[in-house]
Amino acid sequence: MKNSAGQLTRAYINDNKQFIEGNIAEHLMLNLEAVSCYNEYLSDEEIEEYENASMERKAEIEAEIENWINYNFNFDISKFEY
Repeated sequence: MKNSAGQLTRAYINDNKQFIEGNIAEHLMLNLEAVSCYNEYLSDEEIEEYENASMERKAEIEAEIENWINYNFNFDISKFEY
């Protein structure tokens, strides 16, 4: 993961909070699925690995990102503080 993944995700949430209803992690997961933006969470080395990975390894990397999102942002937007 990028060292700045948490900071960048919090900035995204703050910039888009008027469009987020309910659980933040659910919103982020829907966004991931809609636009396949997993690279936004990865370092340059991890992006290279991801792009050259087998389907199985890509699924593992995606699951790691999804788990990180759930761990850090599984709460209601009303409780978000920037």
